[in-house]
Amino acid sequence: MKNTVLFADEELLRLAPLLEELEESGLKVVRAANASEAVEKAREGRHSIGVVVMDIMMPTGTAAPPGLDPRRSGLWALAEIRKIRELAETPAIVLSGVSQRRMADELQELSIARYVPKPADLDEFLQLVDKCIERKQV
Repeated sequence: MKNTVLFADEELLRLAPLLEELEESGLKVVRAANASEAVEKAREGRHSIGVVVMDIMMPTGTAAPPGLDPRRSGLWALAEIRKIRELAETPAIVLSGVSQRRMADELQELSIARYVPKPADLDEFLQLVDKCIERKQV
């Protein structure tokens, strides 16, 4: 069963209550603090990840291409994760403070399950993650 959430955001400490709720609901949470780390952890956990939660603006990390704009590093990471065969159709949620309208085309290209603006409503976010995990099981 793919019950792991890959959660990529540089504000992991601030989001600790949200991450703890995910874990208390029975999900395993793999944390990544930058775009490169998200891609690396996706490769490592490709057989167990059931949903990807990604911020758009975060540090690029060392494995990102030179010159990658940190304001779009999450989009780069999602595109790289989509190249991993086992994760190509895994639901992805963008959790970001960046306006959805500014990047609507890119989000559509990456088949994002949902865009959630920060700060997220805890109950709604947990329900969304559960729906994504359930849909992946089908």
